Amino acid sequence: LEINHKQGKHKGLGLDQTGVNLLCAGGTAMAVQQSRLAERVVAAAVWPYQVKGSKLVPSYRGKGDPRELDNTRGLSVVNHLSKTYITVLKEELDPYYNAFTPTQQHGAVSGKGTDFA
Repeated sequence: LEINHKQGKHKGLGLDQTGVNLLCAGGTAMAVQQSRLAERVVAAAVWPYQVKGSKLVPSYRGKGDPRELDNTRGLSVVNHLSKTYITVLKEELDPYYNAFTPTQQHGAVSGKGTDFA
């Protein structure tokens, strides 16, 4: 339930055209269903095909010509149910990822974008 609220209520719709507001509105009942689904995913070691995939869309950075790709960044759009699981996995894996990432690494590291290289 807490993870649904962490996603932010003003996020756009996911690939499934469902907003995070719907997951939050479901309250404890929705959280219980998400938890049961997560248990099945872990037990089967298979990600449900209904929540797989994303769409990469260009997002204008706010400076320069928006038609030039150098002035955009890729934005991955996934459905919100999938985002919940991605958030859980990320929180679990980040300490291991960060422990093995060299200090010189820029990009794909929180707070160390390629602009700071």
